[in-house]
Amino acid sequence: MTTVAVIGGGAAGALTVVQLARQWPREVPLRVVMYDASPRPARGLAYSTTEPHHLLNVPAGRMSAHGDDADHFLRWLRQRDEDVQPEDFVPRSSYGDYLADTIAECSSAIGLVVRRSRVNDVIQLGRKLRTVSDDGFDDV
Repeated sequence: MTTVAVIGGGAAGALTVVQLARQWPREVPLRVVMYDASPRPARGLAYSTTEPHHLLNVPAGRMSAHGDDADHFLRWLRQRDEDVQPEDFVPRSSYGDYLADTIAECSSAIGLVVRRSRVNDVIQLGRKLRTVSDDGFDDV
């Protein structure tokens, strides 16, 4: 089994998890460990705001987590508000919720484990790596 450590659970970490789930060969077992000390993974600082006036700086129609499905985020939004248009600037928190839902949908396919911990170091041990987190050690 291959284990991949994703350090940080903000947008970049969430999108990495999504792409691993979509592109990893199914015949090769995969376990993904995401390290994120925040209380709500997939949001990071940028999308954890709860202030509805904090809007995305890119229109909703251009924010899909799936490069080959440009309307993925827009469809997700329209399940919540059918009047959303591709050119609308929606709240940043909506994108955080979308990323969280998107990684939740693919988590079982890749054996996703979210560790509520901060990584302090990565040590190479021969061909393996070991993360050193607030919770201890993990071989990846």
